[in-house]
Amino acid sequence: MQSARTWDDLSFIVRQTGIQDVDNDHRKLTEFALEINRFIDMMDETQVDLSYVEHERELLQQLYDYTEAHFRREEALIERHELEGLENQKTQHARILSMLQERIQDYEAGRLTTTLNLKLAVLEWIVVHINGVDYEDFKLEKWRHVLRGARVWDDVSTVIRPTGVTWLDQEHRTSTEMTLNLIHEMRAISDRGRQAQAAARVEDMFDALRKYIAGHFAHEEGFIRDYQMSGIQAQAEQHRQFLKMLSDFKQAFRNEGGALADRFELAVLEWWISHINEMDFGSYNMEAWAYKVLGQAKTWEDAAWMLRSTGIEAVDEDHHQLVEIGLELNALIDGPVHDEDTNRQVLEVFDRLYECSREHFKREERIMLERGLAIYEQHHRAHRSLLKMIQEYRGHFASGRLGLSSELKIKILEWWIDHTNGIDFLTFCGSKDHVAAGDVA
Repeated sequence: MQSARTWDDLSFIVRQTGIQDVDNDHRKLTEFALEINRFIDMMDETQVDLSYVEHERELLQQLYDYTEAHFRREEALIERHELEGLENQKTQHARILSMLQERIQDYEAGRLTTTLNLKLAVLEWIVVHINGVDYEDFKLEKWRHVLRGARVWDDVSTVIRPTGVTWLDQEHRTSTEMTLNLIHEMRAISDRGRQAQAAARVEDMFDALRKYIAGHFAHEEGFIRDYQMSGIQAQAEQHRQFLKMLSDFKQAFRNEGGALADRFELAVLEWWISHINEMDFGSYNMEAWAYKVLGQAKTWEDAAWMLRSTGIEAVDEDHHQLVEIGLELNALIDGPVHDEDTNRQVLEVFDRLYECSREHFKREERIMLERGLAIYEQHHRAHRSLLKMIQEYRGHFASGRLGLSSELKIKILEWWIDHTNGIDFLTFCGSKDHVAAGDVA
């Protein structure tokens, strides 16, 4: 942890709970601590003045405010779904906030200097709390009572992680809804006795569910093959196991009738959700396939499905426009002629990309400041980095040090989609389990 600089340096250490909102918050908290560490390193290497000290104090206060809001969200989530561990969470949260407040007071009083102790203290308690208390309290087995009473998608959506692949997430939702409907019909039979017509309907629903999921699995495996991703054997084996499970449960239903509902519900839902949260979430990350998709993209429609909506119309429209500009660059690179006119057009595209990016970043940052979003500094730094990258690429191209290559073709779009689906989505897109004020620090 001492040498960590970015989320990627720690992502393999921080355990995932499987609850999207909780894990998103954990990532933001970790990135906050890393930002504090980065600033401490900078202060150690630079002549420190009052502006540095004030900025460090602000970072610590922002971390405190976001941590407090995150803890409110966690406690509200536990209360809403009647999970175990609420009192222990409150105790842990109060202890952490008290410790962090003491750090801030020490810093303001000049008793805590920018040392390795401060760097490790903040990051360590975040990781220890996540990997210990949160991981245990939010793991899937603690949600069994929720699964047992589920009737509709919204009853279980909190514990199902979206992969970020739109069509895949929609198929996961449809499969889950079909499963919940089947469970409801099985229970209805138990309530009114084993009526032949009702039993036949349940068997038809078993067949329909198995057929739909078999098609879904074929889509997943085809996606892996199309984009030459790894892991198809592990996916295929789990798919085979689940289809056999459905067939076995259909046969058991013929013997047990509606009495099978409880056993079917827990076994199937737990397997299904675990498969999505662990196997699918790990398999279908963009790093495994985005490069090839972007290399082939010609129109907005070719790339649109890759972008996650932030839920803010102005931001999403900007993202659309910027991807369109990136696609213009693709078209010039793929063109049959690379002459002076092409080079002039490429420079014009870079200029428009820079200006549109600059205006978009100003708009995003204004929204963040208006909402008091504590992650503003991280966005601002990432925005400066991209603007610098665009300028450098333009300069290299203008001076002849960079040609119209596949690297240039992919780099801009890849960065945009990663930025949109990552930090922008996490910052702007809330969910039903976020307390309204909880997104504001």
